Amino acid sequence: MGKKVLFITILKCIFISVFTFGLYLFFVELRKGLVTFFDIPAFAFSASVGCFLLFVEILLGVVIFKKLKVGCIAISVWLGISVIEIPIRVLYFSTTLVSFPNYLFWCFGILMGYLYAMSKKIWQRVSIIIVLIYMVLFVIFKGYDLWLNKISYDSFTGKVNLALESPLVFMKPTGEEIKSDELCDNFLVLDFWSTRCGYCYRTFPLLDEIYNKYANDTRINIIAVHCWNMDENENFTTGNNTLTNYLYAFPVLGVEMNSLQLERIGVTHYPTVVIVNHENKIVFRGSLEYARKYIEKLLGQS
Repeated sequence: MGKKVLFITILKCIFISVFTFGLYLFFVELRKGLVTFFDIPAFAFSASVGCFLLFVEILLGVVIFKKLKVGCIAISVWLGISVIEIPIRVLYFSTTLVSFPNYLFWCFGILMGYLYAMSKKIWQRVSIIIVLIYMVLFVIFKGYDLWLNKISYDSFTGKVNLALESPLVFMKPTGEEIKSDELCDNFLVLDFWSTRCGYCYRTFPLLDEIYNKYANDTRINIIAVHCWNMDENENFTTGNNTLTNYLYAFPVLGVEMNSLQLERIGVTHYPTVVIVNHENKIVFRGSLEYARKYIEKLLGQS
């Protein structure tokens, strides 16, 4: 009789794990943008939906498999999302960092489901629901953006404090050199981009909007810096020539993509916005969206 009960228990756990694995595959497709909901980023949508559904799955498991311990249900659910996820994370950790919060948040949903099922008092269950809702909303509206900033620009909010030993040097479309300290007395906003960066082109309208907004403000200068690739026969004229037909108002300078100064200021991919202040310090490195908010604060304080 004991062996029979054990066998049935194992079958139930396997069923839960297999069912959860099916959910996991669905979550992965959400992460790829299979389904969109308003303007919620795919990664954040997958993390929040997965967290909620895994939480619900724990509670349903308790109702359906009444004789199965809550701990067994939770472990079975965790195995369902981890059987592929953990090996991939171990083997390709650095290249899968962008989606790492997805897995953590799915585990968080399982933990909340376990705690809810084990709770006996109403105030405990209400507290768990409140925490779950708060975390879901945080991930959707703020948390994942902060994480993307961290892995992309080594700063959650974009704020940095990096003193430059010497001014940055760029090339004008005419072939003349110009230094960063010649471009602005207070704040210099540099949007680094490359020819093959599709997302860079999608952000140019916003950059143009920001430029036009502060065009007459002498405290700030906004410039697009094209990082040319010599291996693709590009040079200091490529960026300006590429954007000529777009009729953007912002000026375009150039810098060689393999320049050591780009590595020195932390520009490793595109687009990256860098803000330099009058003390020749980099005070911001991040996305254009975050840069816009930071610029508003800077000019409000100066």
